[in-house]
Amino acid sequence: MEQEFTDSDKQTLRHLNDLRKRAVEPFLKLESELSKAASFADCCAALFGFFENGNTAKRLQKLSESFRLDGDAETADLNERSWDAFVSALTGLPCFAAKIQPILRAFILFFQIFCPCSTWEAPQKAWIR
Repeated sequence: MEQEFTDSDKQTLRHLNDLRKRAVEPFLKLESELSKAASFADCCAALFGFFENGNTAKRLQKLSESFRLDGDAETADLNERSWDAFVSALTGLPCFAAKIQPILRAFILFFQIFCPCSTWEAPQKAWIR
């Protein structure tokens, strides 16, 4: 037994589809930006843009204000410090990645020399020979 959509049903469906689209679009844009990123710094910039476009700082500030109004200054402070730490980490990551990249390359080379994939020997066994 089929039932026809009423005008109210159609309006509700349009509203739900609009909400779905608004929820998904920022993530699709982030995915697109990350796929175009040529470097780790570009990835960090895309992530920062994602949070900036979503007005994350303003939303978290409002959330902090509501915690303060509810008498929970500790949670409000933690919320604010968490955002500051996140932004600081995100802006520092490209520099960190650039500094650690040579170390990672050296580690990979060391591992390849002392741990050939064909035998998967532990480095200690390679040194003992």
